[in-house]
Amino acid sequence: FGAALVDIESGAEVWRFHTYCAQPLGRTWFSKTLSEFWLTEKMLPRYNAILAAMPYAPSPQDAMKLFISAARAAVAKHVPGGAKGVQVIFDTTGFDAAFMESMIGPECGATSLRTLCDEDENRPLRDVHSAYVGAAGCLAAGISMPVTSCKHTHDPADDASHMAQCAAHVMRALRLASK
Repeated sequence: FGAALVDIESGAEVWRFHTYCAQPLGRTWFSKTLSEFWLTEKMLPRYNAILAAMPYAPSPQDAMKLFISAARAAVAKHVPGGAKGVQVIFDTTGFDAAFMESMIGPECGATSLRTLCDEDENRPLRDVHSAYVGAAGCLAAGISMPVTSCKHTHDPADDASHMAQCAAHVMRALRLASK
């Protein structure tokens, strides 16, 4: 999985994280996603690279420990005011957040993604697609959808950066439209 920390004001990526994690026991790839996406000519090389990395990938819990530690260090370094300035976003919150939440346990250093950066700061999880739907009504006011410096490539870190840059754009645009 991947993550990125993006400055809302500038839209610039200031940190990124990527790790593979071993497939959780009892879980398999969704067959329709495999056949319609990963096993296509364009995506097959990336799929094969993922499979090749799996024998060396950390367990889901160890991957979450790495992520939580790295995210907290990045927030401490890059976010004035700490966790209060952080929004945790996904493009498909129902799937991604549930998948990541299933890997978090007390041994990971956080009890939930909602407390990712600070156990005392319970933050909502955001869905960037819902933000787009909400912003759609503002398009008539001259708010355009973003062009980001990082493209959606299906590399977890690239996609996380792309989503975060898009969300930062929407947040800035909606703040400007409300003035």
